[in-house]
Amino acid sequence: MLFRCLLVVGSIACFAGPAAADDIPPAPAFGLLDPMRITPFYLGIATELSSFDHGATASTTLHVQASTECECHFSFYGTLPASLQLARPLGAIAASSGPISTQDTGTALGTADVGVFGGGRRESEDGAITTLFRVGALLPTATSGSHAWLPSARAEDRVLELPRNAGVRSSVSREYADHGAPTFRVEVGVDVAALLATSRDPVHVVPRAGAGMLVMPSARWSYSLETAVSADPFVGTGLDLRWSGGVTARFGHHRGHVSFVQPAVTLATTYAGDRWSTSLLVDVVATSAALADGYRE
Repeated sequence: MLFRCLLVVGSIACFAGPAAADDIPPAPAFGLLDPMRITPFYLGIATELSSFDHGATASTTLHVQASTECECHFSFYGTLPASLQLARPLGAIAASSGPISTQDTGTALGTADVGVFGGGRRESEDGAITTLFRVGALLPTATSGSHAWLPSARAEDRVLELPRNAGVRSSVSREYADHGAPTFRVEVGVDVAALLATSRDPVHVVPRAGAGMLVMPSARWSYSLETAVSADPFVGTGLDLRWSGGVTARFGHHRGHVSFVQPAVTLATTYAGDRWSTSLLVDVVATSAALADGYRE
């Protein structure tokens, strides 16, 4: 029996299970769910356009993680989103004089998320089960005032869109995989963020959850159907619910020698407050997942 432990802030959470399943290849990344995976190296750059403002604003999220070389499967990760307003009203352009500032162009950083996660992958009668625990810190890198930011289809990351704040994130996910069968993933979490940009400093407590199903009809293509939901019920009135659902197509060799680069396209619909929008996400992933999961062709 091997023991796999996750070091968290101020405590240690342990996960125990048998050795990793060597005969089941690692599943590709999903499009709307948390990118956390057991892999020595993972780099993802996702750009999103939304019909919320007719594609005038693009949001780009950088996610990078690296694992320690031990049986505990510790991983350190960092996430940083940015928003860029691609189009400006003609009146605003005509009225501007001199150099255009960052605020005028609608460019803004979101909240940085850094932390650790870990867990393990074990065999069962039905296949392989991967369990991950995550804890992270929200850093006050976001702008303090209003900025060009749209409701993202990645509904579980809504806390990263808040004005300047600091807080913590936590989540747990479980993924079920088997030969020739769909891969299923479920995850739940809660984020706590205190705004630093206002006099009252309200605290946002955001519970969130996600689920997805992924199929690999060939060695080079994977398709996933995903949904995510989050709420912000303690600031303002009502639940402030956000829901999204989408379909992701990813290209890359997923069996044997796994492709280092795996591009993907996600088409999603998002409900935020009382408005619906459609989003297009282009996600490029670089990963060495095959080495982490011990899979060999």
